Amino acid sequence: MQDAFDTSVTANRFSMPRLHTAVWSQFENLDEAGDALRTLKDRLSDREYKKLGHGILRQAFLVEPVLARGGATSVNVRWEPRLVAQQRGCSYDDCLLIATGLILSLADWMNEREEHDELLRLVLGYGHPSHALPADYRTRPEPDEEVSIHRPSNLGWTYTEAMVRAARLRKFLKEEREDEEVAFLARVVDKKVQIKSYLTDRAQTGDHQTNREKRWEAHPQSVQFAFRRDCMGIEFRLMEQICAFNGFPQDLRNQLHEDEVLDHVGDDFRCPITLMPISFDDFQDEVFNQVHGQSNFQVGHLNPLKLNDEGEPDEESGHVPANISWISADGNRIQGSLSLTDVRTLLTGIGNNYKAEGYL
Repeated sequence: MQDAFDTSVTANRFSMPRLHTAVWSQFENLDEAGDALRTLKDRLSDREYKKLGHGILRQAFLVEPVLARGGATSVNVRWEPRLVAQQRGCSYDDCLLIATGLILSLADWMNEREEHDELLRLVLGYGHPSHALPADYRTRPEPDEEVSIHRPSNLGWTYTEAMVRAARLRKFLKEEREDEEVAFLARVVDKKVQIKSYLTDRAQTGDHQTNREKRWEAHPQSVQFAFRRDCMGIEFRLMEQICAFNGFPQDLRNQLHEDEVLDHVGDDFRCPITLMPISFDDFQDEVFNQVHGQSNFQVGHLNPLKLNDEGEPDEESGHVPANISWISADGNRIQGSLSLTDVRTLLTGIGNNYKAEGYL
């Protein structure tokens, strides 16, 4: 089976269906894992079961890293020597343990809460990126730990309220795409929100090079790293903010509430830097009439990631929901590389100076 994985990542073009055909029956013939898979096969639709197989193979054995300066991402196996040296590699045998662990624990996890079952089916049906699963790392290693983030004891099925709401929103957008306003939101998700939520920036300097890696597959000591649960939370947060833009269609907002995607939200969202309201109509106009290199609506970290190069990200720093927001172009220019606290202190001081000089 290991040979099949090695061959799959050296082919001219990686194919998950081809890999799945080559190895999945071998999992089904394992003793305990095979029994668990038969139970899951009876419980899931044929499409869901196949998607589950793709996801487990992708999650347990494969990664899509940047391994060369200035390079691009490419699918690789976790036992690639350079990855093993970077706290994100894993032996083939441990990858097999991760896969079987996910298989053996899934039915019990689904039975714990109805929302677990719902989340799994939503991700299998409407997930992003490809081969997604609601599974995540529990912690990331300290810089001096001689341990990989990708190990059997550190990976398991994961649920948060934001994850299921993000997945419900994807389902809603796909099923209601014939509505013009819903189609617009779907376009924003596809072209902007998911990129900002899930993929690293193009960082070609510093210790950890990145170029659109999936954030949970980036080097665990990189400021670009984020847990999958936080990426899904960011996706939901950014869409929730759009629904609070001034002038967002109230009927659509009500529908999202009825479908348990949104709580009640108003139309009072403001740029966190300028505190000026953000207009949904202006936002929509820019999306439909995009000028290359120009954007009046940007997604930014309230405390820029590079400010945290020497510290552990917390709930107010790093790539986490509480630290990300839509920001106006004026707000983005004003903020620069400052933290939100520092920029507000600066603006307050400027305002006081203007008052003292009689300009206000």
